Amino acid sequence: STTLADMASRLGIDPAEYDPAVPGGVRRADLGIPENAIVLGVFARMVAEKGQRRLAEALGDLGDEAARIHLLLCGGPLDSAYAAELKSFVQDHGLTGRVHFTGPISDVASYYKICDVVVNSRLDPEPFGLSVIEGMMLGKPVLAHKAGGPGETVIDGQTGWHIQGPDKAAFVAALRRVLADLPRLAEIGQAARAHALANFTSDRTVGRIVDIITGGRKA
Repeated sequence: STTLADMASRLGIDPAEYDPAVPGGVRRADLGIPENAIVLGVFARMVAEKGQRRLAEALGDLGDEAARIHLLLCGGPLDSAYAAELKSFVQDHGLTGRVHFTGPISDVASYYKICDVVVNSRLDPEPFGLSVIEGMMLGKPVLAHKAGGPGETVIDGQTGWHIQGPDKAAFVAALRRVLADLPRLAEIGQAARAHALANFTSDRTVGRIVDIITGGRKA
């Protein structure tokens, strides 16, 4: 049977596991990413509804305006038709070397730590968006399509930015907001971690579940 701890592990985060003060085991150099790049990381299955191609299309449209931005796409499968189409798009639009495919990963926190911004680019409404909370817990600003959970978990302009729609124009506009806020990335990241600690730890999730079950009654 499902326990409260099981439910908390799916919706809440252990701050000790996602601690920005603990060095990660992955370096940018390991992935061919320059140290001075602005790295946007997507942590999702490589399927069309996750929006990796839409993000790459927006990056391509920005051209030299976003020359420092690199995309780190974490997740698989990489042997699918969608992944092949995305790789062809990257090659055909001069993005080779700026879009990095890792395939499935295990030490997720280490990959978050080499990112400047965590992106949830899912095109349809996201029920919750665990990568959003994991990124914020690690002190990363989050860029997310506002449909569904991220519309509530990300505070627009404070802990990250909302993508206003699933179309390419909305993604381009959102990337421009990130570029405009580059001097504030550390500040936004700190606010993101504080927000995650206050609202999305496993302990907080258990407390909310108990309140729902008991109607807020004290034992």
